[in-house]
Amino acid sequence: MDWKNTKLHILGLEKKEKELLQLLKDPLSIQELSLKSPVPRTTIAYMVNKLVKRGFVEKVKLGKRYKYYSIPQERLRSFLEEAYGMEKSKDEYTSPQASPVSSKRVSCYQGLKNIIRLQAHFLSSYKNERVYAIQPNKSWLSLHSKVDEDRVIHVNNLIKNNNLIIDAVVENDAYVNFKMANQSKRKFLKLAKSFGDRMADYVSSPKGFMTDQVEMWIIRDTAIFIDWREEVAIKINDTHMVHFLKDMFLLTKEQGRRIDHNFAIRELLKEKREK
Repeated sequence: MDWKNTKLHILGLEKKEKELLQLLKDPLSIQELSLKSPVPRTTIAYMVNKLVKRGFVEKVKLGKRYKYYSIPQERLRSFLEEAYGMEKSKDEYTSPQASPVSSKRVSCYQGLKNIIRLQAHFLSSYKNERVYAIQPNKSWLSLHSKVDEDRVIHVNNLIKNNNLIIDAVVENDAYVNFKMANQSKRKFLKLAKSFGDRMADYVSSPKGFMTDQVEMWIIRDTAIFIDWREEVAIKINDTHMVHFLKDMFLLTKEQGRRIDHNFAIRELLKEKREK
């Protein structure tokens, strides 16, 4: 696998880091590496030491000098499998594993890896569809405390790349909670950007209207409920039940106040950049 492979975005590697890793396929000292890269030598030293700590680069002493080389492909694949929550598949996502109590119409999932795979598999299965979603603040906060930003960004990219329209109900202070959940400026800007520029039809619920920690997603005749805090999820494939849930969603949405999601994200980005 080439270090420039687009699948490596899930590992949180930046462009310049990938370029250094590409050069370090052969062992090089910092001085040798600086001759091959336009990046300043001091910056290279900092980046390489950072990559060593993250496990992407090996450090070996040859004589009086240290040389560095990127990890072999087998270890890189292991990193990818762990990052994507996979066990054996080399694909980005495999179908999630349901619990033994599952039936054809209702499936239960336990564990963070299975829930992450369930959500990604669910969203990647549809294109040009309207997605009905409810996300309380408690769910939002649990999600960002348990799931790294690259996985969240991957899901947001699935939504945009598949032209999914998010028809959502959030709490009235959802965007304030988004800032609370992501205090790091770098992480916040990275995440907020991925949440913007989507086809969105949002309303905010009245204060105190949503108090639970479970979020809901509906596409066509399938619904999933996710509890990030307890790491459990349910998928329902039953036409009548899902249509009933959709009706309940529309009733809930009627109680809300329409908001411009993309404008709200742009304002958050503007506010954060100015600080």
